[in-house]
Amino acid sequence: MADENSSKILEYTKDRLSKLGLKVKIAPKIKAKEFNLAFINDPDFYEKEKIKDPYKTYKNAFVQHFITEPSEHAIKVILINLVIKYEIIKKRVFSFKLERLWF
Repeated sequence: MADENSSKILEYTKDRLSKLGLKVKIAPKIKAKEFNLAFINDPDFYEKEKIKDPYKTYKNAFVQHFITEPSEHAIKVILINLVIKYEIIKKRVFSFKLERLWF
């Protein structure tokens, strides 16, 4: 359920990720075998509105959910969590220098 506030958060997040040199597109659905960031509301919101909570795990997609407008630091943490999920699903170990993400 997209509203004006959600749209602003998505655009802000897209802008921040683009400034990190990442190719970003906003899509209505999770894409299998791609890295996905999913903006969702707090679980209480879905309970109050009596609608299904979209949070779930995906078998062939790498998804990191986030609830509020992320700060610069939060975006980097979200990306690190996404890479960790990728590693777990692929049963690989990917090594990177954290300081490369902090510029």
